[in-house]
Amino acid sequence: MLTAIVLVLAALVVWLLLAWPTWLLVWVGVMSTVAMVFFAHDKLAALRGRRRVPERLLLTLALFGGSLGIAVGEVLFHHKSAKESFNAWLLLVFLLQLAAILIAR
Repeated sequence: MLTAIVLVLAALVVWLLLAWPTWLLVWVGVMSTVAMVFFAHDKLAALRGRRRVPERLLLTLALFGGSLGIAVGEVLFHHKSAKESFNAWLLLVFLLQLAAILIAR
């Protein structure tokens, strides 16, 4: 359930960002790509029993603009979607980003 809420909020954040300057869209795109690469690496590490990417790093990447990449990565890689604590933190990140966008408008 939290994954669905996170995806809806991700879509809302992207929709709101479309009216912003190009450099901000590029930043979000780059950070989302980086975050998704780290997320994919964590999924591979989990499957192979290797050292994982710390959740704190994934959430930090989300906070600094990679939240869309994390949300899409959850769906694409079927990774961390059942982990409620991670999704609760990710939801908080999206809410903070949404509030920042709405305040800055």
